[in-house]
Amino acid sequence: LARVAELEGEQEPPAPAKTFQFGCGGGNVDPGPLEARIGNKLGLRRIYHSAGKDPLQNVDRIALDNIAAGRGGTEASWKIPVSMASAATGGADDWFRQIATALNTVIGPSDYRVRVAFNHEPENDNPSATAAVQDTYRDDWCRMQNRAAAIFKEVCPKAEFGVILMGYHSLQAFWGQYYPRWSLANLQARLDLAKIDYLGLDIYDYGDRSAFTPAFKEVQTFARGHGIDWGLSETGLTGVTFALNRNWFPDMVTLVKEHGGSFIDYFNSSLNSPAVWEFTPGDAREVAFGKALAAIKAGTL
Repeated sequence: LARVAELEGEQEPPAPAKTFQFGCGGGNVDPGPLEARIGNKLGLRRIYHSAGKDPLQNVDRIALDNIAAGRGGTEASWKIPVSMASAATGGADDWFRQIATALNTVIGPSDYRVRVAFNHEPENDNPSATAAVQDTYRDDWCRMQNRAAAIFKEVCPKAEFGVILMGYHSLQAFWGQYYPRWSLANLQARLDLAKIDYLGLDIYDYGDRSAFTPAFKEVQTFARGHGIDWGLSETGLTGVTFALNRNWFPDMVTLVKEHGGSFIDYFNSSLNSPAVWEFTPGDAREVAFGKALAAIKAGTL
């Protein structure tokens, strides 16, 4: 990523553009049947891991499977196995190091791309707590990220380390004016952005996309100013919303790319939401997703 050079105020030449990654995940199900139906391999596979005794939970095997299957990349997130306060002061350092070491064995010798993140969507982790408790939690979350990022830079430098937010609380175009705690300015003051490679947002289409363009402009300005990538780590729409715009997938890809984003992960799951984001095998959304993926790979989108 291009960063401002410290010497003589000169600017480094921009890094080569990365391939736009487009894929899906949710529930950690095998994407093979989906790929067979759409006739293409995912450009990105999103996987999730809860806090358990085994921090890998087969993530190294999944990455190897994805490489063997010809998928473009893996985006994995974990929930830490200790309290946020403990992780902020080193309580999860050995756990982070175990994950980084295993992933480095897989991706160190290759150009395969793996994004990692820990405790995504922190904004609603303790919504009923007092303001002071929520402030402390945010600060601990940022300190935890800084520790984990430093470990990954040391142990698994090829992994792309990022933070994933819901996004609505951080962007003025959505709810940012009501949630200054999670504003980009507050996060900028607390995160070591020199060690963070990407910002992921989990933004869904509930039928009104009027805020998407101004929101993505905010993210573009922030990401460009700090030399980091950004994209949608989760997104989705229901069949009802899709019926109102059959061009939703190419439209969303175009909108993200126009604002400097480099990846989209569709949340193809029914977990944790009353809304039906998940494709029904062979339905119009799945077909349209497959066409968008093919167009991206062909360089026409």
